Amino acid sequence: MKKVIILALVLGLAGMGEYIFAAESTTQATVTAAVGSSFNIAFYPRTEDANDFDIVFPSGQITFPAIAGTEEIVYPDGRGVDDGKADIGLLFLSNSSESWGMKMSLSGDIPADNIIAYTKNKVYDRNDNNAELDGMQLDEGWHKIEDVTVYKAVEGDLVTLPKGTVMLLSFAIIPSGKFTYQEAEICNGDALPAKSYTSTVLFTMATGL
Repeated sequence: MKKVIILALVLGLAGMGEYIFAAESTTQATVTAAVGSSFNIAFYPRTEDANDFDIVFPSGQITFPAIAGTEEIVYPDGRGVDDGKADIGLLFLSNSSESWGMKMSLSGDIPADNIIAYTKNKVYDRNDNNAELDGMQLDEGWHKIEDVTVYKAVEGDLVTLPKGTVMLLSFAIIPSGKFTYQEAEICNGDALPAKSYTSTVLFTMATGL
């Protein structure tokens, strides 16, 4: 220890006539912040941006034209085959570090064999110019609406703030109760009797799915 101290004194004294040493004093601030939890699912609104998603029913109230009963598949009002639109968009807002996902289920008058949902195989990152993200648990195409997990946020995409992640969905009525898509049987039920129908599709965003 003595050698270290002496060496420091010699170095300091050797330049006393040539250098002026600046005085220095420091202090520090401690910053604390609490980030509130955000975990929410909502319908994505229609926007005026021509490059944004073309969503027909931004409120989630989907209506269908009068059904004769002889059609193989009936699309909602204002929809057509491969029109580049979507019935609804679901907006996921989360800053959870836990794994989370979304499941879909059906309740109401319309039997499960008479209504189907179309899912894409990607969701879209609004924070990155709608870049495509993985995590869909269903292949792109038509599916029965069953109590099943549709999407799981993958590692690196758990936090979606500030703009969120968007999933696009579309729906159709199958009057006959029987429908095949790409050689796979989707529905095998009974034809819809004549009456008015109302059903609810429930979307549940939850951790641990």
